Order: sequence, then C-alpha cells, then structure tokens
Amino acid sequence: MPNSRAKGSRTFRKACRYALGFPGTVLLPMYQVSRFAQPQPFDFLMFRPTHWIRLVEVRTGQWGVAKPQTRTLAGLPGEMYRKQLWRFQDRQMTPDLREWQEDAWNTITNPWEVE
Repeated sequence: MPNSRAKGSRTFRKACRYALGFPGTVLLPMYQVSRFAQPQPFDFLMFRPTHWIRLVEVRTGQWGVAKPQTRTLAGLPGEMYRKQLWRFQDRQMTPDLREWQEDAWNTITNPWEVE
C-alpha cells in the first residue's frame, strides 16, 4: 500500500507540473486532511485566463471510470466548469484526457483550444 500511495503522489506532482506549464494557470489542490479521509471527487481545481474552470481527477495507469469518486465527479451539478480525468501511463509526461460530456467520459485530444 505505501508504494501505491507514493506512486499516486508522484503522478499528482507530475499533473501539477503539466498544468502549470500553461501561462496564467492557477491550481487549487484538494489535499486530504488524513490518509483515512473519504475519497474526494477531484484532485485539483484549475483556473486559466479565458477558459472554463476545470475539476481534474488524476489517475495512474488506468481510467477507472467506475470508481466511486469518478462517479461523484460526473454527477456534480453545474455547467460553468469542465470535469476531466487525466491519466498518466508509466513514464508518460503528458496525460491522456477524458472529459465528462452530458452522459459519458469522452476522449479529448486538445482541451486547450476547445472552449
């Protein structure tokens, strides 16, 4: 279990570095108070000038769209933000992306140009 927690932490830091590579980006990470805390529906809020707010859940290796926190993220109410999953495969520095669109997680190729 400690190794998987460390791998998740490394992936989270990699996702933050990737997100902050875009000019004007501000991240609000959602840290757990305790390691025994309940699953949270997203890992950070991402703000960029002239873009919708993003709620980003970071994954290592698998999409895991049936996980409780992913289902919770998909079910969050509201329309003025985007819900995204970022998956980093082993040794990958840029994520594969999926975005919740109406009723399914759809793969997106360039999320920064579509607004």
